[in-house]
Amino acid sequence: MVQGSGYRPDIDGLRAIAVALVVLFHAGLPGPSGGFIGVDVFFVISGYLITSILLREMRDGSYSLARFYERRIRRIFPALVVVLLATTAAGLAVLTPDQLAAYGRSMLATMLFVSNFYLGMTANYFSPDAETQPLLHTWSLAVEEQFYIVFPVMLALLMRWLPRRLKPVIWGLTLASFAACLVLTGLRPTLAFYLAPTRAWELLAGSLLALHAPRALPAGRRWIAQGLGLAGLALILGAGVGLTAQTPFPGWAAALPVLGSVALILAGSLGGGPATTLLSSAPLRGLGLISYSLYLWHWPVIVLLRFWTIDPPTPLQMALAVLAMLLLSVLSWKFVEQPFRHPRRGSRGLRYPALWAGAASILAVGAISAVLVQTQGLPGRFSAAEQLLLVEEPKDGSVPCDGNRDWQQIMECPLGAATGPETFLVWGDSHGLSLLPGLDPAMARLGRRGIFVGIPGCVTLLGLSRANAPFPQLCPPLGQHVLSVLDKNPQIRTVYLVSRWAVYAQGLRFRHAPTARQTLVIDAESPAPALDENPRAFARALDRTIAELRRRGLKVVVIEQVPDVGYHVSTAMVMTRRTRRELELRPSRAEYDAFQGSTDALFAPRIARGEISVVSLADLLCDAAMCRVTTRDGLPAYWDDNHLSRRGARELAPELAEVLR
Repeated sequence: MVQGSGYRPDIDGLRAIAVALVVLFHAGLPGPSGGFIGVDVFFVISGYLITSILLREMRDGSYSLARFYERRIRRIFPALVVVLLATTAAGLAVLTPDQLAAYGRSMLATMLFVSNFYLGMTANYFSPDAETQPLLHTWSLAVEEQFYIVFPVMLALLMRWLPRRLKPVIWGLTLASFAACLVLTGLRPTLAFYLAPTRAWELLAGSLLALHAPRALPAGRRWIAQGLGLAGLALILGAGVGLTAQTPFPGWAAALPVLGSVALILAGSLGGGPATTLLSSAPLRGLGLISYSLYLWHWPVIVLLRFWTIDPPTPLQMALAVLAMLLLSVLSWKFVEQPFRHPRRGSRGLRYPALWAGAASILAVGAISAVLVQTQGLPGRFSAAEQLLLVEEPKDGSVPCDGNRDWQQIMECPLGAATGPETFLVWGDSHGLSLLPGLDPAMARLGRRGIFVGIPGCVTLLGLSRANAPFPQLCPPLGQHVLSVLDKNPQIRTVYLVSRWAVYAQGLRFRHAPTARQTLVIDAESPAPALDENPRAFARALDRTIAELRRRGLKVVVIEQVPDVGYHVSTAMVMTRRTRRELELRPSRAEYDAFQGSTDALFAPRIARGEISVVSLADLLCDAAMCRVTTRDGLPAYWDDNHLSRRGARELAPELAEVLR
């Protein structure tokens, strides 16, 4: 269907492709490892449709900014408010106080359409995992609405005062935004992902298509439209299955779904073809109609399911969750979206009632958010025994680096005995930090004084980095800083390396599917991240680090990470109590040894050659059968699924002193 002829069924079909990619990706189902690109498709569609509508209204004299925003409120707010209220009700049942308080803050950010700023500015290594944030997906709504605040006004001004400069200005803004996206993806990928200025080019790509207003081609040239459609579909599907969560994104990779979306929309404007016919089919068109509701519902359902199941959901459980999302979306579309988008005519009252209703909704959600935040997540929902499981010891200055928790800089702090020469250095990541409450008193018992140096999330090996790290500029200087500290302190004779070794060596996480949450590493010899490259890059970096430290005459001791658990320990303990389920929360030693085996195989020849010695924390936390996840008094020994709590680390102090003697 050509531009200007009304409803575009192919665009609804394109929405269906976009939302299907997102849902399948987030559900962890096989296939779309790059399903997150569905959001980029939505951006292009939004830019195209909104610009088309605005241009038509400006040209026929019916343009009204107030009416535009009222339509946006009718389109966005009703379903969003329903999802927020339903998620809040479910969250009261399953979220811990800290999680519910964080949810309250994110809910207000969502309603004010600033959740992208909230996520971008608060994201760091210690931020809650995505799996614990029911409103994480709303960042894309925020980007769109921020675009809609600025773009209609800018477009109206350009149309009135600089109509001949309209297209060059939009082209210039598109290219500037794309350039900013490329630069920031390399420097601060988290910000590049979430912020509107680095995403605006995707919406503007759709705007440019609307501005150039392509018309249907003569019959003899329809092959152009046919080829464009097939190429566009190939680009989107290829990106959906070819990209991964480790691909630097948005960056250059985002151009694939953007160009694919432009090509498909353009193909429909030029006369269509096989791809346009496919997108216009009834099943895809129907899924496209409910795509907004489905996008809103899918992520809270997945997050709350993961809270309920504790262990990763089974394929059957996730399939049932997808069916539940679809049912909720159909109901939401029919009984919420449609009535508010198409209200009955002829009713009297306020001129723009949706604007007032939107303001009232913001105030109501703000009030709920304030209650959740000010009460610190309504802890009274939990018994005293349950609350005890959720409370971590406060920072009291007794633990090294307590006052230096800015993870965006190198942390350096003293360890062990208060006096005497510094004879050891601990080079660690977040696992090193979490071990300090036990390592510090252990070294004090031995009368040894030393230094901790590290940054959470940075591999403790020379020349090895995480691919697509949140702050890629932080980690490379760390190794050289460690070497400079050693050069300044010649009395240091031993270096302890602490890291989450198995994740870096294998790229996989304990009890997670091979396609989920991979951590890829790169070095100078393998700059392209790939799962099968992890062991080789890890081995090279290990040898490089050992050689450099031994050249300085230093003893190298590797402290293995504590056993991963596979779930958030304190949350799991509380959920099993509340649901009266009998679940074995302790991982088996055999299961963990099997996961750790390939990493141990990398250490083994270096141990045999006398280059390193290894301290196994699993031997301190596990017996022959099971690995414990609680302290001796029954409190969580972990503060998440892989870091020791302060209590857990302190309890290890005597054993650490013995093995480090």
